Amino acid sequence: MNFFCIAFFISALQINLSLWVNYAVKFIGMLFFIGGIFEISGLNISFKKFLNPALILAGLSAVFAVMFLAFGINSVLLNTVSISGAVVGTAVTLFSLGFQKALIREISADEQIVNDLSLVKRFSKTWNKLAVITLANLAFDLVNRLVSVSVVADVSGLLMAISKIVMYIFALVILSSANKMRIDFNKTHGF
Repeated sequence: MNFFCIAFFISALQINLSLWVNYAVKFIGMLFFIGGIFEISGLNISFKKFLNPALILAGLSAVFAVMFLAFGINSVLLNTVSISGAVVGTAVTLFSLGFQKALIREISADEQIVNDLSLVKRFSKTWNKLAVITLANLAFDLVNRLVSVSVVADVSGLLMAISKIVMYIFALVILSSANKMRIDFNKTHGF
């Protein structure tokens, strides 16, 4: 649970520095998920089933980070890289959200993980809100990059910026909520 605390926070971040930085952050988040899977699998072997999806997501994130770093330098390919980055980013984020939702369901189903199950329920509710905001942000990003109508692109860009600010707020709420679960987990299991 110690690694999951950081993994959920890092996975909620969408860094706007460049595509390769965004994928590098996703890669780091997946490494923390992998650490969390190994940590919690010592208590419940059923969490091992999340290892392969986490490894796939980590691998995809690493490959795309290197790819966008290499192709992002060439200004001729910049528009293609931007559009492909939005499409690939959407696919990876949807896969990641599915992975995280399944992981949260597994944590919720195991009454031995934490002592206070209301912490898991609150975390799950907060994560669901973050997922909705993330999906809205992805939709606004795709519209902003793919629609050539200026007004539509401007409005979607504004909505994307607003949703990103809300995502950062929820990332902090996720961190706080995950930390409460982490503390309860450590008390329950003597870590």
